[in-house]
Amino acid sequence: VHDKEISPIPNEQISLPNIKHRLAMWVTHKLPPGHKLL
Repeated sequence: VHDKEISPIPNEQISLPNIKHRLAMWVTHKLPPGHKLL
């Protein structure tokens, strides 16, 4: 992602759960308030 709204994960913290969590938090900030996915 190149929008600088998500910071890179340090190498020692790279795991599938951490990546999924980071992406989920990013998406929640992109969706408008009241969206059905929230």
